[in-house]
Amino acid sequence: MSMHPGQPLVPQSSSSSTEAPHEPTSAYSHHIPTPPRILVPPPAWAPNALAHLTLQNPRSSSSNEVRNTEFLNRVTSGDFNAPKSPLEWRYEWRRRAQRVLPFIHLGPVGATKDRDFLKREGITLLLAVRNTRSAQAKLLDGRKIANELGIASLAVDVDGNQELIAAFPRAVQLINEHLSQVYSQRTEALPKDASREPMAGGGGIAMGKVLVFCESGNERSAAVVAAYVMAMYGLDLIKAIQVVQSQRFCATFDDDMKNLLLSYMTILTAQRDVAQFAGIPAQGAGPESDNNPGCAMDKRLGLGIRRVVKRSVDEAYDMEMECGDAEGQIDNDRFGKREGYAPFQDRAL
Repeated sequence: MSMHPGQPLVPQSSSSSTEAPHEPTSAYSHHIPTPPRILVPPPAWAPNALAHLTLQNPRSSSSNEVRNTEFLNRVTSGDFNAPKSPLEWRYEWRRRAQRVLPFIHLGPVGATKDRDFLKREGITLLLAVRNTRSAQAKLLDGRKIANELGIASLAVDVDGNQELIAAFPRAVQLINEHLSQVYSQRTEALPKDASREPMAGGGGIAMGKVLVFCESGNERSAAVVAAYVMAMYGLDLIKAIQVVQSQRFCATFDDDMKNLLLSYMTILTAQRDVAQFAGIPAQGAGPESDNNPGCAMDKRLGLGIRRVVKRSVDEAYDMEMECGDAEGQIDNDRFGKREGYAPFQDRAL
């Protein structure tokens, strides 16, 4: 048998009996494997569109970040629910900043130059979410305007969007530390006989307010605000994105950003599961520790902190002996009812 150069070698079968008894379920493809797409329904433009997205009491966590259940209720005087969804959106509004939470605004870098807006809304912190190259070039820097208005300016620098998952906890901590600092300063300035307790429906001590911004206000900064909502209020990925987009409709979350937020949600869920399993004491009942970065802040606020005590080696082994075959049962619960996908099927005769 002669072959021409470049002619592919195709296996020849002498009879149909030599064919494989199985065939692929679907056609072969050579593209790079990709995770499934996450579809987020757009927010409905109606008066009660966000009725199911009403933010409840902030969640607690076992991490060193300030996430005490009473934290936002105290520093915001009880006003921490999301504003109602707007009934319209105009294209030119993308150049402005919108209020996503009573104490968090989201917008482009151009919003930081609107001094009247910053004064009118009572912004006390400009938080930039920028690329490290922009930081080196001294771009997206709000320090000049912040110094002019006597407010704070901070930045979260990332080398790329993939680094955002590590920056989310840091951004949450920066926002909470600023809210705590403003609350403490304004509380100390009150007369001794003035009430420091939050009032029903908001009111009381004026809270700090943060403007989170990036170049467009639609990408990295929007992801940081969504991550804050997930971390502090316990909403899932889809609801957190809907909360952001309901106030800033032009905010965009591509597939990569959604998967980053999904990974962050998984981390938050794991932290809460560990905290619940470890039997963390109720708020206000935990001991204070100087090793906890939030200890001094919570002490100033009059709030308790939470501390997780790790299991000893003996406790871990004792638990394994008591559980017996529970580990295998957990695997059965996870995978027993999962719908599978068979890559091959029987060849039709």
